[in-house]
Amino acid sequence: MKYCIRFTPNLLKCLLAAAMLLAICGWAIPQTASAADHPILYLFWGNGCPHCEDEKEFLKDFPQKYPEVEMRWFEIWNHKEFALLADAMRQHYHFSTLSVPMTFIGAWHMVGFSNAQKSGREIEAQVVNCIQNGCVDALSVLGPLQ
Repeated sequence: MKYCIRFTPNLLKCLLAAAMLLAICGWAIPQTASAADHPILYLFWGNGCPHCEDEKEFLKDFPQKYPEVEMRWFEIWNHKEFALLADAMRQHYHFSTLSVPMTFIGAWHMVGFSNAQKSGREIEAQVVNCIQNGCVDALSVLGPLQ
């Protein structure tokens, strides 16, 4: 069973340091998850953002519906470290501004959340695609972080 992981700032610093070390040594190659592995869905959100709350409500049943998907949620308005990670993702995907919610799974991403019927279906389609076909870890595409 997969759980929603809440990263603490210290844990994120350790993870980022390890990723940078691997990237510097040339070992950080984007990994493709096979159908047997688990895709990772990243959600960058802000406390008090109504669209973020709508997306979080939509995603709350995913652990039961798609137990093979790992979800990592980062609240960026009150956590500087998470905001820096979100900004690195924004830059990599060439977004003009840092807005929430930002959702990433594999090479696919979405900024904003309109409703479950539109945005929710897009997210779910990408989740199913990654489960069936595998996908890269969206965070691994950053390479060395500065």
